[in-house]
Amino acid sequence: MARVLIDMLPDDDLDAAQSEAARVSDPRVAAFHDAEKHLGRSTARRLGWERHVAWDIFLVYGPDASWTDADIPAPDDWFHQLNDGEAPQGADEDERAPAGPDEQPTNQSEADPAWYRTGEDLLRALAEAIRSVAGTG
Repeated sequence: MARVLIDMLPDDDLDAAQSEAARVSDPRVAAFHDAEKHLGRSTARRLGWERHVAWDIFLVYGPDASWTDADIPAPDDWFHQLNDGEAPQGADEDERAPAGPDEQPTNQSEADPAWYRTGEDLLRALAEAIRSVAGTG
């Protein structure tokens, strides 16, 4: 399992990422810091988002997922905790730019509300998705 900590909020930096990563002591979990939002942007594009960085999301991959240098695989399942209107500080202007000439800049995410989960609902959804891709559910 991998955790990628992306700098999206004003206090996000390497020190904050290291502190957050230290909260999980499971040796099966690797933590990475993505200060430049590279994986966040790649993930967003893989999910079909045109202008936003994917963050505060959970991707579930089965054992047959193939990671290449060219692109990340599409997840078997995924969930997010992105509230519309939640403005990530330091987001690039092009990530808030209007989609068309008659639209206003937006903080609304492109994440489908059908995949929004938090708290116990998120834990249950993740457990079910993991069982499903593992063939045990």
